[in-house]
Amino acid sequence: MIHIQSLAEPNGIGNINHAPVQENGMITETYPAPSASPQAEVAAPVVFQCAACKTIVGDTSSIACMDPARRTMSIRRKVDMINIEPALHTSTDEFDFGSTFQHFFCVACKNVVGRVYRTTSAKLDHVRELFTYDSNQLSLYSTSFRDKFF
Repeated sequence: MIHIQSLAEPNGIGNINHAPVQENGMITETYPAPSASPQAEVAAPVVFQCAACKTIVGDTSSIACMDPARRTMSIRRKVDMINIEPALHTSTDEFDFGSTFQHFFCVACKNVVGRVYRTTSAKLDHVRELFTYDSNQLSLYSTSFRDKFF
């Protein structure tokens, strides 16, 4: 179950000028370069907490893409509070059939919170080698009342 706190805006993460791009069913968020202009609004980060123990296991500071239909988000950098299991799995799910991945988990309670895809079909190339979180295993916390994640 996903728990969302203080997430209210209907058009993405924060209230900044960006254009989501949809490709192969995935929405990739693109953001303008930071500006020194006083009009520039920078969205507050969304923090990912393990749903089981509330340990912080990631945030949106290095977000690469989101898939609202599958309720996943992929980030570029590993955080200290997750570990990657050594076992390599091959998916039998329709969406990512044949892709190989490793689970990653919360170091505090060992709850699996996502996957790192190692091999993918062409439609999933954009998530290969990224940390793809399953929002069903997370509590999401925004530091801004303007933000909405899903």
